[in-house]
Amino acid sequence: MILRKGPANDLIDYLFGKKGMMDKKPFEQLYGESPLQSDYAFYRFLLSKTPYDVKFSGPNNQLAMMNVLMLIKDPALPARCDKGMYWIGSKELKGFQCGTPGYRERTYDELFSSEANLELIVNAASQESTASYTQADINRILQTLHPAESLASAHLKQ
Repeated sequence: MILRKGPANDLIDYLFGKKGMMDKKPFEQLYGESPLQSDYAFYRFLLSKTPYDVKFSGPNNQLAMMNVLMLIKDPALPARCDKGMYWIGSKELKGFQCGTPGYRERTYDELFSSEANLELIVNAASQESTASYTQADINRILQTLHPAESLASAHLKQ
């Protein structure tokens, strides 16, 4: 199992920040402000778009923006999303899971909170092992994840 923590809204900052790859105004004109409220909102928006949404009639800026979104979508998703994609969450986190748990499978969970983005990768057992894990195991892990109290604030409480 691998757990990686990153800053909240890392993707939004990367794409639309001061030195971002995209201009925020044309995006907001086409799609509104709600997809840019958080990384979770942007991922939900991005994952809802498909190549069928690309329309060759209409404003050129809409076609260009949709093409950019399709280019962003592919590398933004883990490779195992072809095995299934599910919306997941807990009291403090919400996100999505790529892959279905099971024998010799791996799942990727992208989780978001107002304080951080988390990536949880659960690897399957090795070729020699017959052990596997279930969705209930992943759900149990998700329910126990929570922001850690900083060492400095914990020390001040003593």
